[in-house]
Amino acid sequence: MKYRLFIASVIAAMAAVSCGCESTEEKPVSWGSPKAYETPELNAADSMKLAPHNAPLQLALERYVAQKDGMIGICVITDSLVYGVNRDEHFPMMSTVKFATALAVTDKPRAMTDTIQVRRSQLHPGTWSPIRRRRRAVDQPIAVDHLLKYALTLSDNNAFDILTDYVGGPKAVQKFLDRQGVHGIMFKYAENQMNVNWELYPDNWCTPRAMATLVYNFYNLDDTPATRRVKELMAACKTGHNRLLEGIAEEGAVLYHKTGTGGNNPRTGLLRAINDVGFVRLPDSRGGGGYAIAVFVTEANFNAHEAARCISDLSSIAYTHLR
Repeated sequence: MKYRLFIASVIAAMAAVSCGCESTEEKPVSWGSPKAYETPELNAADSMKLAPHNAPLQLALERYVAQKDGMIGICVITDSLVYGVNRDEHFPMMSTVKFATALAVTDKPRAMTDTIQVRRSQLHPGTWSPIRRRRRAVDQPIAVDHLLKYALTLSDNNAFDILTDYVGGPKAVQKFLDRQGVHGIMFKYAENQMNVNWELYPDNWCTPRAMATLVYNFYNLDDTPATRRVKELMAACKTGHNRLLEGIAEEGAVLYHKTGTGGNNPRTGLLRAINDVGFVRLPDSRGGGGYAIAVFVTEANFNAHEAARCISDLSSIAYTHLR
């Protein structure tokens, strides 16, 4: 491992419940009431000033992106300034949209004491879905908390689609984002729709600034059982360790993040998308406590490993300047 990162233990072991084809299942933690999104100032980051053009971090980000053959967008939001390159351009979200659906789930009353009756037909083959390998035998109830765990820590596509349906579909998630005053995110299609027709993927887009704003605002909400659970799951993310995480080498820092990954465009041969978005909590509350960062790489004439290296490098640049 090229990095050393302390991540505090996530949730204590949950009691088991009987279910379908397996003898045990994780019980959801209680999120309690009221809803997580009842009173927050979710557009806080929108009022922040852009960093001066001669700010050291801004210059470093611009120099790095200018050297790369590909479309790279980055936005970094601190407690006082917004930095970035191509921060208002449109980029395919890929699985970073799962973060938006997770927040819409937290807006649903009593979500984490709820279960969803999942039909076997909803566990589609031919897509990334660890939960399908375990739970495909019969129709069965699955806890919302368990589906969130699969969607956020393992980027499970079927779990994500089931949760999106649970809150009312992509349009409902879009309305949730609009109510929060976070603009620059467009969510039209579920994962299975894009799996059937890969040409739909650019229609789920965001700007780096909008996604960084969503992350920043969420991590500055009042701490509730709901927000704590989502943070715990994102701190435990098991995908994309060679992206943002690799750029944060200091023990005691914590990254809460969600990745997005796409293959190559069959027509152009160019990389479709490699993304990572998250919040970095600095050790000992230095630098105001932390910052949000969103990095998107698309239409690049290099492979996924090189794209991940770009994200890691940009993460390291941001961390070095802000720690």
